[in-house]
Amino acid sequence: MRKRKPAQISRAEPSRMNGQKPKLPTGCPEPPIELSEEQMLYYAYFGEQFEKMKIITQVDREALVTIAQLMVQRDYCTADIKEHGYFYKVRGRNGEQKKKNPAIDVLSETRRQIRAWFVEFGLTPASREKVKTGEGTQGDLFGDFLQNKPQMKAIK
Repeated sequence: MRKRKPAQISRAEPSRMNGQKPKLPTGCPEPPIELSEEQMLYYAYFGEQFEKMKIITQVDREALVTIAQLMVQRDYCTADIKEHGYFYKVRGRNGEQKKKNPAIDVLSETRRQIRAWFVEFGLTPASREKVKTGEGTQGDLFGDFLQNKPQMKAIK
């Protein structure tokens, strides 16, 4: 396996950069009205963080909506697993059997999708080097998220 290049060397060469890429209006786009209250909290939180990082534009609305929806889906799956456990019992013709809670698979897929979106926005340690921000540093966004996590209502 090939070793990673140091950050100073792996920066994109100016000759490979697209000098004609469109200039997009910056800032967090207005959220759509169909978002739930929980989704709106995540939308606002990540929109604010992405603005601080100077990586969001007005055309990123659907990406931000998707992240908010995935985060709420993750919360629902986690609550279901906490309430019902990892397994449940089913009585069939072969007697009682233990089955895996389907929320486990949904949670796993949801986490995979969240991670993919986080990579796109530079929210993982490995992807931070690749994201170009307006100026300055982006700080520890995930650490900030854990400390300032939006307050959610109990999921029923």
